[in-house]
Amino acid sequence: MPWINDKYDYDTFDIQHANQKLEDYNKDLLDYDYYWYKNKYDKTKFKLIQRRQKLLINPFGKSYLPLRIYKNLETNENIIPVKQAIGIPKYKNCTNNLTLFIIKQIHKGKRQSDIKDMLPYCGISKQTYSNIIKNTKIEIQLPIKKYEVKDYLHIDMDDCFEYLANEQGIIEKYCIRIFNCYTHKINIYKNRNQLQNKIWAYMIFKPSDNITQDKVYEFVYETIINNYDIKLNYLTDVFWQNNNLIIGGDGALWIRAMAKWFGGKYILDCFHGIRYLWKAFINIKGKKKANTNWPNYFDTSFNFKNGNYNELINILKPNVDKQTFNYFANNEQGIINQGKDWNIGCHAESTVSHLVKSLKGYGAKSYNYKTFVNMLNTRIAHINNQNIVICY
Repeated sequence: MPWINDKYDYDTFDIQHANQKLEDYNKDLLDYDYYWYKNKYDKTKFKLIQRRQKLLINPFGKSYLPLRIYKNLETNENIIPVKQAIGIPKYKNCTNNLTLFIIKQIHKGKRQSDIKDMLPYCGISKQTYSNIIKNTKIEIQLPIKKYEVKDYLHIDMDDCFEYLANEQGIIEKYCIRIFNCYTHKINIYKNRNQLQNKIWAYMIFKPSDNITQDKVYEFVYETIINNYDIKLNYLTDVFWQNNNLIIGGDGALWIRAMAKWFGGKYILDCFHGIRYLWKAFINIKGKKKANTNWPNYFDTSFNFKNGNYNELINILKPNVDKQTFNYFANNEQGIINQGKDWNIGCHAESTVSHLVKSLKGYGAKSYNYKTFVNMLNTRIAHINNQNIVICY
């Protein structure tokens, strides 16, 4: 009993129960191995080669089991009946229930380090976790019913860059463009809103691939059509304006171009706009600016949030550098639309944070390309309320 000095020792309790589960699991596998030998071993079809210690890793720990290996006389192939029964190839060691547990936890938003802590008895390395994710084939099932768009469909866009390893282990730079689509938001707590009918999608490519605007346009268009019940005019139509689309972003040229290509409304992300104003009048790179100008900061922030473009530009022109001035001057429409009643904000920055940065634990880690893509797909399926199917 796990009692020490009249106190219950939970660590001993956990270890004892984990060992008991592992023993029961091993016993079931060995029983099946003996059952197959006694009842299904047909000497005209199979030949018993040997009985060898085989490693099996499951959520309860590692096991080295003496399993029988047979040779199929028709196909001349070696088989291990126990591994066939639990559905894993003869060259793999991790059981399907371990793989399924890891994928489900990523689907729920867990990081690799979190999952490793949840499986203290497996004794496998982070590299093994990455290999399990990389070698798992995942299929995402699209929802049968599309979301209805009553008023507007909001699409927030942003991108980031990650360094990932290819099959040869060479680290390469990839661009990840992320699209956050939703119809509206509701207030769920005092100071917290929740986006409704949300769909996330992404494109990943190397900067050298020269992804053109029309490819981005086609990808976003298909994402909208596959997930939302909405009428959209196509770019090649005579009247291709889509007044029911609202596209938001940080002011990047490709995002402004997407707003024009779709013929929708464009808004500049308030977070980036206010950050530019703060750096211009209050501080520079986190340090207090020598000549802080609070009145100009308050005036420009007020005009920006209310869509007063001309008033904002008049204050900025004599008081900020060329880069800051051009940032606001090139986003005229995105600033004017700040004061519109249909503007419910842009959430592109938080989308990148929750989707990409959280997977890496906000650290300087580098994943294999296939591992990272599988993690992205699994996480997005959870956000989009889509089921995943693991192909063993």
